Amino acid sequence: MQKKINVELLFVLFLVFIVNQAKQLHNTITILISSIYLLSIPIVALGAKDDSMSFQTLVPCSGNASERFPFILADGEIEADSYQKLDNFLKKQNTSGYSKVCFNSRGGDLVGAIRLGKYIRSKGW
Repeated sequence: MQKKINVELLFVLFLVFIVNQAKQLHNTITILISSIYLLSIPIVALGAKDDSMSFQTLVPCSGNASERFPFILADGEIEADSYQKLDNFLKKQNTSGYSKVCFNSRGGDLVGAIRLGKYIRSKGW
């Protein structure tokens, strides 16, 4: 009778061990997934910065530039409404004398880029 109890006790202890290991594995996987998620938050936050297109006037230095006229710097991602932003910018500025638009952009919305290009051409730049 004693040997039977020991075998049953060993079997129960083995099952407890397996269940405990499964729980630890589950906890390890949960911690791993949570860590990956938490590590991705700063990357998403970096990508979430406002990189929308903005416009500013730049005037070349008088001695170093081939052109003496101010130009417009378009900086940021091209969006569907970038041409409207340029139009609003120009309404607030003295638009005489602009000779060109220079871009510092990694691209963006294709339709917005086409609209922006058409708007710039309509101004004769």
